[in-house]
Amino acid sequence: TCLRRAGRDRRRRVAPMRLLIIDDDRAILNAYVRVLDGRGWTVRAALGGQAGIQAMMDHAFDAVRCDVQMPAADGRQVYEAAKRLGYSDHIVFWSGAWNLTAAFAAELDSDGVPRVAKPALDGEVIVAIQRVAADRHAQQEALHEG
Repeated sequence: TCLRRAGRDRRRRVAPMRLLIIDDDRAILNAYVRVLDGRGWTVRAALGGQAGIQAMMDHAFDAVRCDVQMPAADGRQVYEAAKRLGYSDHIVFWSGAWNLTAAFAAELDSDGVPRVAKPALDGEVIVAIQRVAADRHAQQEALHEG
């Protein structure tokens, strides 16, 4: 009994997924926080690109969901900061075709960064975020095992 209990105690607990939502629309932020928080994830909302960049500098996240068209710091500026901060493979962009330049779209495609087109069903965004976070967790596990 002691061995079984000790074995159970040694199991590593899985921390909730940490997610950053960056958008300049407060209603969208609130909606995503409600939906994703309800899934047991730890969700932080950043109102605008500059706040999102600051959040990436101050906290660790498994995935980032970012709008493209925002005032002050847009999606491209957030992506440049994400690359410098080590988040380039943890980000999912959410955009309408009308606000994504061909050059930025080509860069995201070349880098393998997922995009979800507006309007998106919640399920599409959640699946994209889960994929990015799963890749992030796999990378972290490999680092801890190696």
